[in-house]
Amino acid sequence: MSKPNPDLYKELELERNATQEEIKKAYRRLARKYHPDKNQSDPQTTEKFQAVSYAYSILSDPEKRRKYDKYDTVDEDEWNFEEFKNSCGINFDELFSMDNLVDNNHPNH
Repeated sequence: MSKPNPDLYKELELERNATQEEIKKAYRRLARKYHPDKNQSDPQTTEKFQAVSYAYSILSDPEKRRKYDKYDTVDEDEWNFEEFKNSCGINFDELFSMDNLVDNNHPNH
């Protein structure tokens, strides 16, 4: 069972419509606030720093952000059949329709 995906915008204290500049500013502010060197006595701030850094690594990359916004996931290993189906140029509905499963030219039909 996979764990739920984090809300990356929430990690950076942003709305989903944040600009790239707002994402960068939020990351810098939160990275300073939760940096492990600044908070050596609190191990939870290290986790928060890692979460903020991870959120920034996705949301600052336009392609990764687009995928996250579209699928609400950042699972790099997740294979999306719908995206594959739309990108490969094959009409799977037609390919696997019952009409195509019968060979009308076969001598037994």
